[in-house]
Amino acid sequence: MSVKWKEFTQSFGKKFKEGAALALLAMIGFGLIGFFLKFAVDALGIFYSLIVYRTVTLAILLPMGGKAKKEPVSGIPLLVGIGILEALANISYTAGLSAGLVSLVSAVISTETIIAVVLAFLFLRERLTKAQAIGIAAVVAGLVGLGLFG
Repeated sequence: MSVKWKEFTQSFGKKFKEGAALALLAMIGFGLIGFFLKFAVDALGIFYSLIVYRTVTLAILLPMGGKAKKEPVSGIPLLVGIGILEALANISYTAGLSAGLVSLVSAVISTETIIAVVLAFLFLRERLTKAQAIGIAAVVAGLVGLGLFG
């Protein structure tokens, strides 16, 4: 089986190509963050490395941001809850980096997307596509493999 690459890529729309490029950039960024954050955790400890991590992230993302949406007052408790859970997740991530291998900790933390998809399926009644189900199964199989053989 052969694929004519030019015809294949032309079948995608402009938005798909932009999205794929951004996804690739995000993948590289997350890999680099995990790699360099391990050095920061070892040198600075969990708390200070987390401050550096979030400050650098903010410095990178702030110029990219668009106009902020004004949230209704009723949405503020939800936003506070999300912020607290985000902070706990980042503390857990940096604590995991201080105690374990970067390759294992980064693989486990990358499951956050799966958790979001499953929660949306359970609570928001969003449909799970075939591609999402296959992706979830592949990631779970990979994590089991890491647990057994890693």
